[in-house]
Amino acid sequence: MKQIYVLVLFLILFSTPAKAEWSVSQATNPLAGDVIVQATATAPQWTSFCVNAYASIAATFHVQHRDAANTGTLKEHYLGVLGGTNGQFCTAGVLLAANERIRITMDATILGTVSVSLLHGIY
Repeated sequence: MKQIYVLVLFLILFSTPAKAEWSVSQATNPLAGDVIVQATATAPQWTSFCVNAYASIAATFHVQHRDAANTGTLKEHYLGVLGGTNGQFCTAGVLLAANERIRITMDATILGTVSVSLLHGIY
């Protein structure tokens, strides 16, 4: 029994803690398909993430889980915002393989300003 306690204590003290990271970007007059912000996994990991998007006029963003080669979208969510407002989307328990990414792109070209923040690596 003592060995189990020592093992548990070892795992608690020496395991790498989760570290959340922010990725933030802004664009003026973005075109349809423009990548506003993205985060790439460097190793396989379970993650959760939140997207906060702002647009000076009504806009729709694509929140995408992309494959490691960045050639295909595995899952996608649309995030619509009204002009001058923020929209938010959060999800939990996404498994990212090495080099897979979460990225946010524009649905359509707009004449205005957009700002997107991506909080990722939340456990």
